[in-house]
Amino acid sequence: MHPQTSSVQTLTPPTHPSTTHITIDSRTRPGLKHTVTLVNGNVRACTCEAGRNGRVCWHTRYVAKVRASQLAVARELHTRGWNTEQIATIWRDTVELLDGDRAAAADVLIAECGIQRAA
Repeated sequence: MHPQTSSVQTLTPPTHPSTTHITIDSRTRPGLKHTVTLVNGNVRACTCEAGRNGRVCWHTRYVAKVRASQLAVARELHTRGWNTEQIATIWRDTVELLDGDRAAAADVLIAECGIQRAA
């Protein structure tokens, strides 16, 4: 049996900004959705009233929390030898299992990986 080899990937900053839009339901007004914009993975804006007025809203805090958890899980699983595709699959499957609840998926994966959150 031959030892398993792994390659190290070097991440380089994108030459063009990568923009992602995440739609989140309003907590107070059923049927209303707000869009949080991320540029290169960093939360930049929200379409809610607070966001449009330059204030931090719960939508952006929610996305930032989930994003931080995703990165912590990815770092931990990379140290365990998981590749990017495997990490993306476990994240996607966990979100789907929890009916699209990204925060719950983040909490489950953080706990499963044994990652200690900062207080």
